[in-house]
Amino acid sequence: VLSAPAAPLIVIRAGVPAASYHLRVLDAGGRVVRDLWAGSLARGGSVYFQWRGDDARGRTLVPGLYFLALEGGGRRDAVRVVVLR
Repeated sequence: VLSAPAAPLIVIRAGVPAASYHLRVLDAGGRVVRDLWAGSLARGGSVYFQWRGDDARGRTLVPGLYFLALEGGGRRDAVRVVVLR
């Protein structure tokens, strides 16, 4: 995850094998806040995603702890993200 505290854009880089994936934003309670991407990658390698710290309706999220969860290819990875305003 690449970002600066004052930056409104978060860039997520993941190194993955070819498979189907789903990238979600979860709140601290594990509830889905936003589905960022779902699809298949024909070739593995590094992929990049962007997130502006908003929910599924485009509303800016309140400050707090969130998780970016990537599922697919027989694995599930998550990273913590702290949203500050």
